Amino acid sequence: MTGRHGTGQLRFEVLGPLQVLRDGTPVEFGRPQQRVVLAALLLNANRPLGRDRFVHAVWGPAVPEYAVNLLQKHVSGLRRLLAPPGADLARYDRVTWTDAGYVCAVRPGELDLDDFDREVERAAGARARGDSRTASRALRDALALWRGPLCAGLTAPFLDAYRDQLAERHVGVLEDRIELELTFGDRADLVPELRALVAEHPLRERLHELLMLALYRSQRQAEALAAYHDLRRHLLEELGIEPTDRLQRLQRRLLSADPALIPAAAAERPAMPEPDGRPRMAAPAVPAQLPHRIRHFVGRRDELARLRDLTRGDRRASLVTITGTAGVGKTTLALHQAHQVRGQFPDGQLYVNLRGFDGSGTQVEAGDALMGFLDALGVPSHQVPTQLDLRAALFRSVLHDRRVLLVLDNAATAEQVRPLVPASDGCLVIVTSRNSLIGLVAVDGAERVHLDLFDATEARQLLTTRLGADRLTAEPDAVEEMLISCAGLPLALGIVAARAACHASFPLAVLAGQLPAHQGELDAFRGDDESTDLRAVISWSYRVLAPDPARLFRLMGVHPGPSITVAAAASLLGESLSSAAAALTALATANLVDERSPGRYGFHDLLRAFASDEAQVAESEADRRSALHRVLFHYVRTAQCADLLINPSREPLVPVPPVPGAVAVDHEDETSALTWFSAELPVLLAIVDLPRRVRSDPDTSLLLWGLETFLDRRGYWHERQYDDGYAGYQQVLAYVGQSGDRGGEARTHIHLAWVLERQGKHRPALAHAQQALALFTAMDNKIGLAESLNAVGWCHIQLGEPEPAVDHCMRALRLHRVTGHRDGEAHTLDSLGYAYQRLGQHDKAVLYYGRAVDLWRELDVPCYEADTLTRIGDAHHARGSLGSAQDAWRQALLLFERFGHPAAAEIKSKMDAETSGGT
Repeated sequence: MTGRHGTGQLRFEVLGPLQVLRDGTPVEFGRPQQRVVLAALLLNANRPLGRDRFVHAVWGPAVPEYAVNLLQKHVSGLRRLLAPPGADLARYDRVTWTDAGYVCAVRPGELDLDDFDREVERAAGARARGDSRTASRALRDALALWRGPLCAGLTAPFLDAYRDQLAERHVGVLEDRIELELTFGDRADLVPELRALVAEHPLRERLHELLMLALYRSQRQAEALAAYHDLRRHLLEELGIEPTDRLQRLQRRLLSADPALIPAAAAERPAMPEPDGRPRMAAPAVPAQLPHRIRHFVGRRDELARLRDLTRGDRRASLVTITGTAGVGKTTLALHQAHQVRGQFPDGQLYVNLRGFDGSGTQVEAGDALMGFLDALGVPSHQVPTQLDLRAALFRSVLHDRRVLLVLDNAATAEQVRPLVPASDGCLVIVTSRNSLIGLVAVDGAERVHLDLFDATEARQLLTTRLGADRLTAEPDAVEEMLISCAGLPLALGIVAARAACHASFPLAVLAGQLPAHQGELDAFRGDDESTDLRAVISWSYRVLAPDPARLFRLMGVHPGPSITVAAAASLLGESLSSAAAALTALATANLVDERSPGRYGFHDLLRAFASDEAQVAESEADRRSALHRVLFHYVRTAQCADLLINPSREPLVPVPPVPGAVAVDHEDETSALTWFSAELPVLLAIVDLPRRVRSDPDTSLLLWGLETFLDRRGYWHERQYDDGYAGYQQVLAYVGQSGDRGGEARTHIHLAWVLERQGKHRPALAHAQQALALFTAMDNKIGLAESLNAVGWCHIQLGEPEPAVDHCMRALRLHRVTGHRDGEAHTLDSLGYAYQRLGQHDKAVLYYGRAVDLWRELDVPCYEADTLTRIGDAHHARGSLGSAQDAWRQALLLFERFGHPAAAEIKSKMDAETSGGT
């Protein structure tokens, strides 16, 4: 909404992480306390919030001495942040003071919580009128506003009560929506959602009732009855009670197949149209991941006929492979057929590029693909096992009796595919690969469709469809040359046709004359004569590029990762961001790269191979190394800056000397830093491995330091082996040792100790921690000395030696308090808690853990807070305080689930085991 003093529509969002948008752009805030103040105002929007109540809401019983002054300071800061550009702050009325307290003025449509309430009220009105479909749409609109728990990430006394209340409302609205949609007839698509909700809320009987109805109305009576018995067994084991009378009556009606359980046909009337007469689109209830299909699909008549026979009717195959050489059109054919038959699979369509032959050399692991599929099917991440076989079993269970189409693109081996194949006969899996995948045919009963090159008729048809019959008729000799040069390979024909279409004024004879072949490293894609040399086709598009795009294309063959941004491209070139953006646009126009997401580009692996070969020819070794050095600086420096935003209290990182021509990205806040890490992770991990493969700049291993916090928060170390981390830090150690950086050497010893400790190699870890201690002692570096003392103490704990651990950690704690290193102090308090826990002094352990948690919250480092909360729960459990243990574990679980951290599953198992053991 527009304010009185200028433009600037504000949007306040509390249903998830708190954020304020001005004209769709997030408003930046300062300290978390300022967000808490705004949250309190918004949750009392348009109502006065008295000063005393306000102070208690923000700080609880531990009110600081100058709380009123702090409150006024935060409110004053909010007025400036929320004011439109150029507004007179003295007259701006967004946050005002009255005799009754502070009031935050929020207008209709500005607060998502108000919108949620309004949609729920709209649903209630529609339901009262008997308009169930409008009510369902209103509830879906209400639920779509939720991005997570109320003001996720903020900690304040008043928020807990609000969160519990709204979480209860959220689940209630979900139940209302599903109950309505079950009146529309067979809604098998609701079953996976209900199973996930039942797993999340196992004692909520209304959800079990809805699940039973959904199963029964999907002609799955036995499963509906099994769901009742599962609930009954759970209630008896957990609480010693029977299901409610309502559920028992429903079970009896299911047993007797009561016809009244099936909704009347009148309830299945079409959806109400939009005001303009168009039918309203139903909210998606199943995954629909198929990429778009090629509009001008041509040829493949025989293959299509065979696929139609294999993918339709009662005798449909459940597993089909499409194989052939690179660029022959496997993916195009698979997606064309998938779109043809997708109507037979009402429970969804799943797609994944397995990158079996990706230029990066990094295949998609079956476990990662399964995680993506389960997420698309609505399974919460904390319920997904880490082991591949268990994850695959869960996937098969979720798809049991469902009709889902899966396209597994660009597979490398049968072993990569097998965990992704469901057991349900109702599903169809289409796999594409350059390999023959004979194992899937011989062992798994797959039906194989092999693609050869286009014949002359199909090849000409492709050119005719793309360029028009008149243009081809005018130059028959040139067309014949193009057809011979492309050798019937669809990829080559597509590139030639695209280039000819982009240069409509060029005679085809000129374009055909640019197609002679050259020798090179793409010999694996040659036929019996030069006409099948892909290098000629690719070089044709490459040679007409302007100098800057051509050079960027070559240098992208040097780039280590699967995708590249404008900033990284600018670093490769050593040019400005605008020059790099223009070069990427030119490459995308020429179909030599594709924009896979906004601002992120990549290319086909054949094009990567060509680019790499061209770089070897056209760029000197010194130029290639300089380009690589610049782009590595971009990633290392940007990662270090991003790391400081997500962990501002960590020790200083080893600085990377500036590189002329390289561009580093400065992130605005923690959110943008985390987004960058998530998007660039495949590239960053490839760079960490790069020095061992090509012996590039040793300082690239410093990237591990910048990645450490992000990988720890996301559970990367938790799930994977530590060999890569150890090898990388060994390279860092050699690098800093050669450069004479004793401080960097000492810190690397601490990192090596950390990696070894996680591997269970406690004695070598202790040796590295002691080396760090000796170095920091010689340097009289008190911060480093304190950190190494804590590391030595931690290693002693792991070795079953808690007494010397207490001594070392107490010395570390005193030093941290002298230097004011709060992050180190929190780590050391956690270590002391662990040492006392190992000594059996659980009261002391809880005391030190509690102080660590307080510091983590003050420093706003929830990932470490969750770790310490887990150990607090363990200490409470050890001293017999089971309620306190469950409470601490529950807090840790909420934090881990927020990050999608795999430790959440372990804590949940621990809580479930304790609950089961206590019954």
